[in-house]
Amino acid sequence: MKGVLAVGALAASKLFGPGIAGLFSGLMALSLVSTVNAMVTIGPRVYYAMAKNGAFLPVAAKVDPRWHTPVPAIVLQGICAMLLTLTPFPQLVIYIGFMLNFFAVLSVSSLFIFRRRPEWQKLRVVSFAWPLLPVLFLLVGLWMTVYGIMLQPKVSVAAALTVAVGAAVYHLRRKRS
Repeated sequence: MKGVLAVGALAASKLFGPGIAGLFSGLMALSLVSTVNAMVTIGPRVYYAMAKNGAFLPVAAKVDPRWHTPVPAIVLQGICAMLLTLTPFPQLVIYIGFMLNFFAVLSVSSLFIFRRRPEWQKLRVVSFAWPLLPVLFLLVGLWMTVYGIMLQPKVSVAAALTVAVGAAVYHLRRKRS
């Protein structure tokens, strides 16, 4: 499957024949539409909440008086999405995967900090196989990061620069307030 973008269609074609491949591709596209709808709906509200807490640009906290929606946040997300469509699809997938992996690794590694706090509420689901499962997750996540850098260094640098610019803007805003 090396070099094949339509992996689902190829797999369906090999398993069920070429007639099913088109149907399968259509069903996959339909399922992606629901995901895009969720991201378009939820994303700006996350920016709104972050802006209300001072962790994002203040313009994202503005709500339209008529529609009661964070219109500037929706517009900003739309502009970012349009800019991302200028990127070739394979690089876009690696860019997004790199970012998702990076933040998943950060989230799991935060458990090692938060568990030391006295107010931490230990839950069985988080304590199961502690610290084996989080360490395994971190090792796989770090390996994926290194592999992504080796596979697509330019895209990985672009993702790292995106995180760095976001962190710089956040810290500059925090210093001002």
